[in-house]
Amino acid sequence: MWKYNDTHTSKEREFLYYRCTAVNHTTKEACKIKSAPAKELENAVIYKIKQLSQNDTELREAIEKANREYVESSTSLLKEKSKYESNLKSLNKSIRQFLNTIEKENVQIKFIEDELKELDRKKIFYEDKIEEIKKQV
Repeated sequence: MWKYNDTHTSKEREFLYYRCTAVNHTTKEACKIKSAPAKELENAVIYKIKQLSQNDTELREAIEKANREYVESSTSLLKEKSKYESNLKSLNKSIRQFLNTIEKENVQIKFIEDELKELDRKKIFYEDKIEEIKKQV
């Protein structure tokens, strides 16, 4: 995902950039290209669209390739999302069981706090991963 908001100003004019936003959701290594100059990138896209529009066969092939890549990536993401949803369901079950155990037995408070913090950390991780995938699909 690219965001069009970065600017760099020289004495004479302002330069606009597209910035990769994947680093906001993952690691800094998520993007090979951190930013791209807006004008040059837009011109390259326009040039490629003009080329494709002049050749029906190449245009169809490009569309088919893009569709295949989307299906492949979304299938993988949906599997990953399903895995996180399953983990979250299991985690919620563990939390319920843990709370039931607390009701039935006399358990030390410090142990309970530590366990709940760890379960909550995992829960937030799974929920965040599910949301990231939803945004990508």
